Amino acid sequence: MKYYEIGGVRFAVDGPEFEESANLALFRKEDCVPDVSLQIEISDHISDDEISGEADRKYKSYNNVNVYQSGDVRIRTVKCEKNDGILWKDICLSGKHKTLWNSAYRSQLGTHEILRILDIPHEMLIRGGTFLHAAYVEYNGKAILFTAPKQTGKSTQARLWEETLGAEVINGDRAVIRRTEKGWYVFGSPYCGTSGICKNRTLPISAIVILRQGQKNIIRHSTKHEAVMSFLGGCTFDVGDEEESRSVSNICRMAFDEIPFYTLECLPDREAVYCLLNELRSESGFQNE
Repeated sequence: MKYYEIGGVRFAVDGPEFEESANLALFRKEDCVPDVSLQIEISDHISDDEISGEADRKYKSYNNVNVYQSGDVRIRTVKCEKNDGILWKDICLSGKHKTLWNSAYRSQLGTHEILRILDIPHEMLIRGGTFLHAAYVEYNGKAILFTAPKQTGKSTQARLWEETLGAEVINGDRAVIRRTEKGWYVFGSPYCGTSGICKNRTLPISAIVILRQGQKNIIRHSTKHEAVMSFLGGCTFDVGDEEESRSVSNICRMAFDEIPFYTLECLPDREAVYCLLNELRSESGFQNE
């Protein structure tokens, strides 16, 4: 049995040994009572049958995944990308997963598929948190999140804060944000994209910064429309799922009301760092050097 804690949610994985990535290993935890459990069994026969005998069953299909749901029971089957064989079949009820893994694909049992079965973004949403595509840096004990579409400069600005002010990049691509009893916090994530930067660190959020490429460095408070569109575009959720969409929208509205959102039109230079730093210093509660 292996235990993990990601975004404040505890996971237990029981079954055959699998290739654990270095990123996931950072989130290992001692024995604990899990919020979500996963039991994996190797099987020679896996079918892609629907939930039978249920008039209210729901079905959807995407990216080689079939999903059947009836009440609180959800069944997912995933086809192997190389052929039509079923890679795994997962039955989940109230956070308890039972997964049948195709013995023909035993070598593919690894971190990527384990995280896919656990569906961690979904587990975060039902607990009031969400994954946000953002570069996450620590400066003076607080977190600054840079969010933007791909190739817009998240990693560049994070690196500039590191080089200019000695900030520490915690994750270069994705982080978990949740509202706790103490306020809004950001958690490290085992997902880090091509940045390769992944650390297990939890910090209060100082600001969320929406990046725009510009001809000069200009900082301002984001409009609600900017914040909502950027936030929704950067969160990880099933856009076809009404409940998940509603959850993300609610998180976004609360975050905008309680976290400073800035829009930074910037160049890839150190002046952009000081442009944002000076604005943050003018805000109450931001610690000066």
